Amino acid sequence: MKFLNKIILFTGISLCTNAVQAKTVSTPSAALIITEELGQRVCYFEDKAYTIGAVIQVSDILLECVAEKSFETNGALKWVKLDVKNEQ
Repeated sequence: MKFLNKIILFTGISLCTNAVQAKTVSTPSAALIITEELGQRVCYFEDKAYTIGAVIQVSDILLECVAEKSFETNGALKWVKLDVKNEQ
C-alpha cells in the first residue's frame, strides 16, 4: 500500500511539475527603420535607388523613373521605357 501511495504521489508531482514549466518562445528582433529615407520617392534597380527623372540604360533600352500616376505629387514611382528617335 505504501508503495502504491509513493507511485501515486510521484506521478502527481511529475504531472504538476510539467504543468508549471513554461514553454520558451522566441520572437524575432525588432526591425530597424531608417527614417532619413522614409517617404522619399524612388525607383529601384539592382539594389540602387533612383529619384524621379533618372534615366538608366538596360541593354539597348532606356528607362526613366516617373510618377506612377500623373496627378499624384507623393505617389509611387515606376520605370517607363523611353522612345528614342534617331535624328539623321
